[in-house]
Amino acid sequence: MALTDEQVEQLLARMDADSRQMTLLITELRKMFGMKGVFANSTRWKLFTYVNQKALEKDLAQRHPDDIAVWIAEAKDYFGPMLERGIPAVDNSFIYLVFSEGVFSDTQADMPVNSDCFNIIFRKNGSAGITDFSVSEVTKKNGGALTGGERIIRLELNITGTPSGVETVEVIPKLNSIFDADGRPVSFENTSGEIVLFG
Repeated sequence: MALTDEQVEQLLARMDADSRQMTLLITELRKMFGMKGVFANSTRWKLFTYVNQKALEKDLAQRHPDDIAVWIAEAKDYFGPMLERGIPAVDNSFIYLVFSEGVFSDTQADMPVNSDCFNIIFRKNGSAGITDFSVSEVTKKNGGALTGGERIIRLELNITGTPSGVETVEVIPKLNSIFDADGRPVSFENTSGEIVLFG
């Protein structure tokens, strides 16, 4: 069960506010997830506590700031691939998806990802500018055919109408549909966040 925002903030408040390393740790983890101040998702909190525990295992006086980057990398690897962000093209013809590592659609690392690996949510947000929206294909970042193991992929969009600048697209990897080279599945049904199309 996910912690409430209030519970998370209470836990954060108990941490050593004078520890520069701990402050950096919190900042980096928040930045990683694009979150403003809380970790309401239970798996995200699990990742946070994993890294925090690694910090507590070493004496504060001996801890080096570079350790934090190492622990974050270890935690990412432990939990499998994560969708880090989505970036729209200026002409709204495609969206780049950036993962934490190269991804495949099978545990043997033989097959590239495809459109069936994602749930795509399109929101008009009150606009009547777009009358139809779909994803036509998934390609390499340069538009070529995927071969598997790509960290950055491209969703090619079919849009009918003219966006007004308020419409959003959210991309959610389906569980047990995306894997890294070692067969670890996407760690949780994380999301690109709401990607605002250009008007």
